[in-house]
Amino acid sequence: MGAPVRQAPVAPPRPIARVGGNRAGLAPVVLPALGGGAVAQEIASDISWLQGDVSTLQSKASLSDVQADVSQLDQQLSKMAATLEAVRKQGYVYGGDIDAKLYDLMSQWQTVKPQVDDAIYRHGYSLSQSAANLHGPLSQLAAYQGNAAQARSLLPSVKASVDSLLANAGQIESNIQAMYSNIESEAGTLNGRLWRIESTMKLIAEAKFRLADGEAAIVAMKAKWDKDGKDDPEGNLFLTDKRLIYEQRQEIAKKKVLFVVTEKELVQQVLIDTPLSAVSSVKASKKGLMGHEDHLDVSYGGQSAHFHIDGQDSNEWQSMIERAKAGGFESERAAAGAGVSIADMTGPVTQADILQTQSEFNDLQGRAMLTFAKDALEDMENKVSNLPRQLSDVRAKGYAFEKALESQTQSLVEQWGRVKESVQADVRQQSAALSQLMPSIQTEMAHLMAGSADPQAARRQYLGVKSLIASTEAQVAAAEQAIFGQYDDFQASVETLSAHFDWVGWMLEALASASFHLMATEGGVAAASANWQRPSSDPMGGVLFLTDQRIIFEEREGEFSVPLESPASQIQTVDAESGQGANKDEEHIKIIFASGAPMSWASFHLVGPTAEEWKTMIGRAMKGDYTSDRAVAIDQAAVDKVSNAPTQCPSCGAAFTKPVLRGQTEINCEFCGAVTRL
Repeated sequence: MGAPVRQAPVAPPRPIARVGGNRAGLAPVVLPALGGGAVAQEIASDISWLQGDVSTLQSKASLSDVQADVSQLDQQLSKMAATLEAVRKQGYVYGGDIDAKLYDLMSQWQTVKPQVDDAIYRHGYSLSQSAANLHGPLSQLAAYQGNAAQARSLLPSVKASVDSLLANAGQIESNIQAMYSNIESEAGTLNGRLWRIESTMKLIAEAKFRLADGEAAIVAMKAKWDKDGKDDPEGNLFLTDKRLIYEQRQEIAKKKVLFVVTEKELVQQVLIDTPLSAVSSVKASKKGLMGHEDHLDVSYGGQSAHFHIDGQDSNEWQSMIERAKAGGFESERAAAGAGVSIADMTGPVTQADILQTQSEFNDLQGRAMLTFAKDALEDMENKVSNLPRQLSDVRAKGYAFEKALESQTQSLVEQWGRVKESVQADVRQQSAALSQLMPSIQTEMAHLMAGSADPQAARRQYLGVKSLIASTEAQVAAAEQAIFGQYDDFQASVETLSAHFDWVGWMLEALASASFHLMATEGGVAAASANWQRPSSDPMGGVLFLTDQRIIFEEREGEFSVPLESPASQIQTVDAESGQGANKDEEHIKIIFASGAPMSWASFHLVGPTAEEWKTMIGRAMKGDYTSDRAVAIDQAAVDKVSNAPTQCPSCGAAFTKPVLRGQTEINCEFCGAVTRL
């Protein structure tokens, strides 16, 4: 009867993962210590070397380094997801590719990690079994190490076994690391980008200045402004898509005792704030020992500044400033609502999540057809077509001024034909390119829906689809931005003119319902809801009117009445007062009248055009500028009638002191009351 066949040891069922301790549930490898007690001098060196190899083997056989790598990568990816979600909420809009890349990395990791864990457990168990087989030889060697002859005879075979197992453990470790090395490398690169973004948003939050509406941060970094070498300011250099800003932020010694600083104060102030359009040149340079210092020279608005950048390549700063100045970052904007959700990355996947992803894909299909851009073009078509009708309407209702409105309207209508043709061609091209991305997402979406009965098993497909959707959304957003960018300025011109027609229309309706009447050839110029701020009584609500000849306030809180009416020629000055009121957001004007006017001054809180705009319009009326800006010239007979008006009362001979306005039909004598008809 032959000898029984020895079976290879079978790894026991893998234990349920537990918190803390050995990640793979492997028992640590414990091998006998060598070198204890008396060691023969002849073999002391060999025993010492072998003991070092045994210690290394104990670590490698447990695959502790690989387990630490896996744990660290897990934590790093989760932290990256949290960081990206946070900076998106804080307003960082660039780096649109980061969302998709992180989704992709997480998707890959969800697939690879179970394989890595399984490999760690299987190979770790095998290595621990092989290491256990060394107990006998190592124990025997430990017993022999006082006897040089016996130990030397056993030492080669033990060393060969340890070396073989070490090489095997090293190869296994390398093979497992190769399973996730690409993910680890890409995660490191992405983490570096996120660290810089996180630092930028932290510096933005701590800065004294605030970003303007529509302005977005790109990068910020510590820097020193090298001026004269003594007490040069230290602080932070900020780059946004609109400005380059340097803010000093440093602690300055306030008090010293025997050259020891005992008191400091934080100095924080913006020293440079220049629009990118004013930046004329940027030059990076390397200085210092071995060229390890990064420096940047910036010329702006006829001035220049030299910065020592701390912690970032100055060549990269030069490139970013030049790209921002040219609008090159706009293509990197993240899709609206972008931001990796921690729940997506680390939380359980449910059927509701999968259905929500299907809904996101359906929305994406519509966006990829650029329906929003097409609808915006149609809306613009309607607005442009409506401009001539708006102009015709205000002219028909009596608006006689701004003779250039006809040419402005016609010019915009003609421009639209060219703009529309170019934009429509781009929409067709962009939508065709985006539509080619849809089939692959649709296929992956079908696989995800097929596995929706077991959402956790479909996690890999779920993250993969989320990654594809995020990436495509970024491309769609970039396409929309590029299309809208082609006619942003044109759209602003159309909407400004249309809003102006609406405002003129409101003024004409207010004049039509007023309790007073305009004189022949007199025309309305402006009107706004206003409160008359009277010094000795409550404010009076109504409408402030400006014509080409008069300033009129009509009370509209009860019965309509006109408590203030004065020829524009009797206005002496107008003060514009912005930032008034408790919240510093009110527009006020103060009108100071010349001698002979019904009052010395009047102050109004305006709702409508700004105080500065009202000051300009009243100034034009005071100088009679509106006469030359009429769409239809005034009949010369009306002008002559004013020129030939009598200067004194034919009844009593008193001088007429009030200005005679064009269109006026009679003059009332202030002294005798006689009426002189013109």
